[in-house]
Amino acid sequence: MWSLNSQRKQQVIAEQARRASMLDHSLDAIISYDTDGSITSWNRGAEQLFGYTEEQVLNQSSWDLIIPSNGVLEEQLLFAEVMSGKIVLNRISSHQKQDGSHLSTSTTALPIYDEYGAIVGLSQTIRDISQQQEAEQQILNLNASLEQQVIARTQALQQALLEHQTLLNTINQQLLYSVTDADGIILEVNDHFCFVSGYSREQLVGSTHAIMKSNEHDSAFWQAMWAQITSGESWHGEICNRDQNQQLKWFDTVIGPVIDEQGKIERFVALRIDITGRKLIQIEKNNLGSLLTNVLDAASEMSIIATDKAGVITIFNRGAERLLGYSATEVVGKSRPTPLHLKEELLTQAAEISREYGQDIQGFDALIYKAKIQGSETRQWTYVRKDGSQFQVSLSVTAMHDSEGKIIGYLGMAVDISQVLQQQEALITLSNHLSKAAEVAKLGIWAWNVLDNTLEWNDRMYIIYDHP
Repeated sequence: MWSLNSQRKQQVIAEQARRASMLDHSLDAIISYDTDGSITSWNRGAEQLFGYTEEQVLNQSSWDLIIPSNGVLEEQLLFAEVMSGKIVLNRISSHQKQDGSHLSTSTTALPIYDEYGAIVGLSQTIRDISQQQEAEQQILNLNASLEQQVIARTQALQQALLEHQTLLNTINQQLLYSVTDADGIILEVNDHFCFVSGYSREQLVGSTHAIMKSNEHDSAFWQAMWAQITSGESWHGEICNRDQNQQLKWFDTVIGPVIDEQGKIERFVALRIDITGRKLIQIEKNNLGSLLTNVLDAASEMSIIATDKAGVITIFNRGAERLLGYSATEVVGKSRPTPLHLKEELLTQAAEISREYGQDIQGFDALIYKAKIQGSETRQWTYVRKDGSQFQVSLSVTAMHDSEGKIIGYLGMAVDISQVLQQQEALITLSNHLSKAAEVAKLGIWAWNVLDNTLEWNDRMYIIYDHP
């Protein structure tokens, strides 16, 4: 019997030793207190955590050593709570090391009972959770940052969606949008496409754009366009279609291929702007330009020269080429009309206009000043050909205005009057000779103007008829 009790006692002692060893080698600080709050045990974990040896802390109170001054009351309350028989588990608190630095800790406190069930002290297990809290704070900060990023990206996405919707609304209101498969079969059109073309969506989807063919483009045009977009490149140009009422419609068009993951063309997307009004004006302008060119070329007996405001020649018709000997390419955009005139005449005209208007007029202004003030002027000038020869012209200069009445240039139309002047001079000479002959022969001469029914006599007629 004694042997059995001795064996059991040894087993208990061994178990106590094993437990003491575990507690002593624990990484956590394990501290025991008596009922007065004095430290009765201090394991190696406590030494490593706080920096005090067991000899330094025995019979000392924790709030004198490892409790910060602002945490003493909390520690005393915890002590009282445990001494009342309660267990405190994993309470987050703060402790102080021997060097004065602070630790974030998790404290578990248990009452110690004797063999009669009376509380004789308490045991504290203190774990350093500074790194854990730092990690948790980093996670919280990261979460906060991620939340801010999510908010920012959400706002950016909402803004992008808003802009995308605005763009789609603009496209639907201003652009004709269509999608076809790789063979050109229409898969999708927007409302504006239907409105401008006059076709319903049901009429368009499943057909090709040939439904709106205008025959304004030849086969080479379409072949070039298809060759470009089927090669994977975008195409930009003007296309003429007919709407459902067979009215011509012009569109500024961009067609782009959509490539799938295998690099094959999946479909084509086309965006169009209706430019019919602008195109018709352009066509009319081109027609007028062609008509003007034909008119100018047909006026081979008249020199027609136009300039901009600065006097640089912009038009030099065939008549001007024929009369003056210059080609249009020699003067258009390169010269003023002044070299075509006698320098002496320009100086004389400039002096006369300067006196008349009180302005200092020189060079090109001598040709156009009165036209600029009065709208037009016609007078006789001497033109100088490229070879230096001269001839007389009747030149009419007119100021050209834009729709707002601002002068945009000048137009000069000249007719060669050399032959007319020669004929006038010959007629005057003949008339003088006839008058002298009549005086010698004492002939009476009369003239009847059939236009105004007037009769003119020379002096001899009055003598013959004794008419005063």
